[in-house]
Amino acid sequence: MEVIRISIGTEPLQHIPCEVLKASILRRTTRPVEFSQSWTKADGWHPAMEELPRLQGTKFSRWRWLVPSLYAHRGKAIYLDADQVVLSDIGELWDSLQDGYAFAAVKNAVGIFGKHKRPEPGAVQSSVMVMDCERCDWNALKFCNKVARGEMPYRDLMQAKFLHDADIQELPPYWNHFGLHQSDTKLLHWSHVKSQPYRKPEHPTAHIFKDELHAGVRAGLVNRSEVVEACTTLDTLCSEYLNGLPHAEQRNVIGGVPDGAMLRSIL
Repeated sequence: MEVIRISIGTEPLQHIPCEVLKASILRRTTRPVEFSQSWTKADGWHPAMEELPRLQGTKFSRWRWLVPSLYAHRGKAIYLDADQVVLSDIGELWDSLQDGYAFAAVKNAVGIFGKHKRPEPGAVQSSVMVMDCERCDWNALKFCNKVARGEMPYRDLMQAKFLHDADIQELPPYWNHFGLHQSDTKLLHWSHVKSQPYRKPEHPTAHIFKDELHAGVRAGLVNRSEVVEACTTLDTLCSEYLNGLPHAEQRNVIGGVPDGAMLRSIL
């Protein structure tokens, strides 16, 4: 069976959300999955990140453009931001990419950024992509340097303006719902940093994150001690999530390789 390769853009402050994202994926699929990440607790930043200039936005925003080269421009890969949970079988997203496209992404997103801002109609949302790594033959260093020198707007990079629109397959909005949970939501994305439920339990979808966090701990896919540390010592997670925090009921068994192992093996 084909292995689903998922690369996650993350950073130290997103460690627990990233683990919750991975758990949300693994609990809903029977297909083999392998993860790679821009940052891991064990190894820190991936060496490839050091080659690219720091841009605006999140510390990991440039990671997504490295993904095809990490896999030697062969096969497919999924890119995800860490501040998400997957609420359906990731195999559905993996299988959605049609022949002839560089990647698939949501172009007409729905939801909210913070209190009032809405996603820009028609804008490519590169925070979720299913990529044909061979067709994604761009040079990440070249594009990031252009942005750093002011020769390309950061917004244009993040919306993949360097590609023709015909090269990008449009995904249904439910594969990237921004701060919004509906009956058809397959992926929930907390993109607005200041209102993310990790520190703002009053967020209207915070209960989804809590449910996913607790389910991940219960399944042995999220380390309970790290959650307690994040809530008490590191202060990266609201203490509200300790209420009712379960213990693991089964051992952590992942169909793919351990965190970061794939990246270390191919570079």
